[in-house]
Amino acid sequence: MRIFFLSLFFVLIFTLFAEDEPDWINVYPTSGSTNPSGTTSINVSVDRTGLSFGSYNESVSITSDGGNESVSVSMSVPFLDTFENLNNWSTLGWELDTTNWSGWDALTVICTESTGTNYLSTDINVVSGQMLSFRFKVWDADNDNTSVKLFFNNVLIQEWLKDGAATNWTYEYNPEIQFTTTGMINIKFEGYSEAIPAQQIMRIDNVEIN
Repeated sequence: MRIFFLSLFFVLIFTLFAEDEPDWINVYPTSGSTNPSGTTSINVSVDRTGLSFGSYNESVSITSDGGNESVSVSMSVPFLDTFENLNNWSTLGWELDTTNWSGWDALTVICTESTGTNYLSTDINVVSGQMLSFRFKVWDADNDNTSVKLFFNNVLIQEWLKDGAATNWTYEYNPEIQFTTTGMINIKFEGYSEAIPAQQIMRIDNVEIN
């Protein structure tokens, strides 16, 4: 929760209200009076609880016998998915897994299709300059080519690759990728290995945008 303090220099009686009265914004007090030589502090608080990812903008209108004014209030809700479910994602060949694997005892999403097409994708409205971060780990016991790819709007952004020369390869990484465009974007992960699922494991967790 954030609290903003507004100092009003209006004399006489004032009234405040938020347009359309959104649930995430609260104003207190909503009315009162100010002495000619004094000021009145108004608390404007915002609450992200239960809100979807994105930017929120609202105006607090002030009406008084001394004139009217409008104050803008903005906030953003970061995207964070710890994979309690897959409601935010379209998937093929990825599923939730609760196995305690190398210290990953929380819910994660695991790639179960090692060959052919698989994906874990979602559409999100982003702002240029925001950062995408996530945690992933790959383990492969054989001499196989294994990779994890990240796409924005089906354009390959980055690939993390293990070639067949390395054995018993374990890779854990926490990348941060900056968005350079504003608007709706499709984020897609693809996993690939020449091994069968029992021989290779790819896990992704804690996907966040802010």
